[in-house]
Amino acid sequence: MSQRYKRGTQRKVGDNLIPYAYHEAGHAVVGHLLGRCIERVSIQADKRQGYRGYCRFSALVEAFNDHPEWHESTHNPELLTIFYAGPIATSFICGDLGWNEDNWRGAGQVDLVLINRLAGEISGDKRERAAMKRAHRRQAEVLLERNWKAVEELALALLEQGWLSGREAHQLLRQELRETDPDWRLQWAPT
Repeated sequence: MSQRYKRGTQRKVGDNLIPYAYHEAGHAVVGHLLGRCIERVSIQADKRQGYRGYCRFSALVEAFNDHPEWHESTHNPELLTIFYAGPIATSFICGDLGWNEDNWRGAGQVDLVLINRLAGEISGDKRERAAMKRAHRRQAEVLLERNWKAVEELALALLEQGWLSGREAHQLLRQELRETDPDWRLQWAPT
């Protein structure tokens, strides 16, 4: 864990937001790496919905820019990778901080429901579903491990600001990942 993280967050937020920031940053980083268009990432509580944050992608903007593969109706199995990224990022940060991960499992319950639903829609075969889920869980783990610094930077920004627009998130991630190629998402991601 970076010293910047320790100094930057301890003064500004309570510990209870840290796992949520990493959870949402995990979804955003993996979604960015796989080609999704981030609409907004937030750790601001939504009392009506009963959760502490979200990472929302824009299927409409993606379809408009010739990326219809991300619409839920396509049953793209890489959606499983994105769903897994949040709970895995939470697990990683809890491990880094020496926290009991069980205290934060609730943050990933919605993701697990979505994973099971999507896997069931993709395949009716129990063994095939299990293998697919293992493969996409591993893909999320590898992407997060290789790009953990980007997760940390986005989580820090969330802890400092509460939320980021899609354009802000993509810009931060492109900088942290040292991406230089043109990216259609910078033009179309919501501000």
